[in-house]
Parts: sequence; C-alpha cells; structure tokens
Amino acid sequence: MSRVDENEDLFCDCPDEDNDGECDCEDSNGDGVCDCPEDEDGDGVCDCDDMNNDGECDPVCESGARIGIFRRILQDIMPNQSVAYWTEGANCVGEVTLTIEEDPDFQAGSERRIISGFHSIALKREDTPVSEKAYRRVLVKWKAPNQPWTPTDRISYEFMARGEGYKHTQYTTPRESHPICSDTNTRKVYVTRENASGNVVNCWHDADGNDVYTETTLPIRFHDEVLENGSGDSVNFGIIQVESHCLEDSEAARKGRPDDASNLNTVRDVSGGIRASCSGETVISGQTVAVSEENRFFECGDVLYATRQERAPGKKTVTDTCPGCNERHVDHYIGSEACRGIVDWGSNGWTLRLPW
Repeated sequence: MSRVDENEDLFCDCPDEDNDGECDCEDSNGDGVCDCPEDEDGDGVCDCDDMNNDGECDPVCESGARIGIFRRILQDIMPNQSVAYWTEGANCVGEVTLTIEEDPDFQAGSERRIISGFHSIALKREDTPVSEKAYRRVLVKWKAPNQPWTPTDRISYEFMARGEGYKHTQYTTPRESHPICSDTNTRKVYVTRENASGNVVNCWHDADGNDVYTETTLPIRFHDEVLENGSGDSVNFGIIQVESHCLEDSEAARKGRPDDASNLNTVRDVSGGIRASCSGETVISGQTVAVSEENRFFECGDVLYATRQERAPGKKTVTDTCPGCNERHVDHYIGSEACRGIVDWGSNGWTLRLPW
C-alpha cells in the first residue's frame, strides 16, 4: 500500500502512525481510520474491536483473564500527576481506570490499550480537600470488550492530605555580589568559624585566649536577607549562616563572647557548604523544604507534595527548619541569588505527605 494524498487536502489517504510512508492498514473510504477487520454480515458494524487501530482484531480476553491482571509499581499518586503501574497476565485489549477508593472525586480518565507492560494514567482531583484526610487505596477497574467495568485490584498506597490553609513560601541563599544585594550602608557583624569537619571547636577564643572570630561589616540589604533566609554567599567569607551554637548559654559558648553578640549580628563561616538543620542533610534547590520545629505534621526526612494551579513543584524532602514558620507553613528552598523578588505561593492548593 502506498502513502498517497489524491485529493490534495494535505492529509494522508490512509493511517500511517509510524510515518514510514506505508499505510498501516486498508482505509477504503479515506477517513484516516482503518477499515473494519471483520464485518461478515456487511452491516457496517465491526464484528470485533480494533482499539489500537491497527487493522487487526484485538485479542479476545479469556474468561477470568482480568482477575489479577494488575501487578503494579505505583510511583507517585498526586493531584494532576500520572500514576505509573505495571500489568502482566493476559495480553488482551480493554480499558483501565484508576480512582482513589476513599474519594470518588479523586479519579482518572479511562485509557484504552493492550493491557500488558508499563503504563501511566493521569490521576486528578479538581478541588482541595477541606480537612485533613488519609488516603489508603487505589481502586483499579478493568473493562474487556463487551464486558462491564469490573474492580480487579485494590492497591495499597497511603498518603495524607494536610487540608487547606497551608502557607507556602520560598527561601534562598542570596549572594552579596549580586547587583540587587549591593548597599552602601553597612552593619557590624561577628563571624565565627568551623573546622574542616564542620565543627566549631572554639567559638570566640582559642586555648591561649586569642580571638578566633572576625569583626567586620556587611551590606545591610544583604545581611537582612541572610537573617531572613538563614544563609548567604559573602564576598570575603564564602557561604555564611546565621550563628546559633556560639550564642548558646553554655560556658564554652560564653567564653570570650562580645557583649553585644546576638543572632541578629553573628554569622558563621561555613566553607564546607550550607548545613541544614536536619542531621546530615543539606539544602538542594527545588528538592528540599524547611518546616517549623513545632510542626506536628512534617518532620525531618518526610516527603511532601504541594501544588497550586500553575505552580507544581512536585516532591520535596524536609531537611531544614524554619524559625519564622508556624506549624501550617512550608518554606521551599530555591536557587535564586537575588535579595528581592522571591515570590510566595500563598495558601491555596494541595499539601500532601507521601507516603505516611
């Protein structure tokens, strides 16, 4: 069969899904759809299904073949995202649909395909849950040709919707040399240091009483952003973070400490990179978030998902704490180096913990 366009309408006269220049099947009426594979009585109605439009009758599902057909790999169940699943068993044609069993509004559209192999299907819920709710099972339904929809599997996958009213903001590591961070007005600050292992052996004085800190100045605009975001990239010291350890009320932390030192004017030189509050963790742009230490819903290591209309950041891991956040507040780390223009996302949309 040749690929032709006799009526010059810029459409092929026959289906050519693989675009190889050859018709995939017979298409006698030129409507771009394969002719019916079987129509013995000539009534214009196919005697079999051809769901994948290959000009061949679909394999017929044997009785009971749909039972246990789903052997799944669920990757991420999230609003407006795809659910991946694995199917094995009968190689027959049918339709599949997925829903969250606890919520009929949380569902996916049907898909028609040969049920064998790795697939994905969009799973959506249009509105936001009004309260906290646990979801535990995905209900899979399968429909073979000329058969009713049949529940074939209930897939265990637990996640918690955290309800409405979660505030989502963004924080970053501003760079002192960035044009927006420049400022002729400066502020006195104290800079403590850590060793190569990331530990502070002496906060203010060494064993001989010598100063091991630096008194210097930083541009006010830059330093204000360091205080707000928790870290910054300085010209003279590299990465700095707001100091906490050397301001504790212990003998070692008090020894040699300037009388006016506080968390508002003291930073630490962390040349080894930003230290996240969660033990052994760091911050990664677009991948990690910070929450309040009083947050009873999320803790270090939890995976969460949040989305708001056009903003869909996907999965994030809790690795840091946010001193200025309340328990219904998530702060997302991003890679911007600017001191202005960091936009918050507001409080609308989804906040989920995966899995719980």
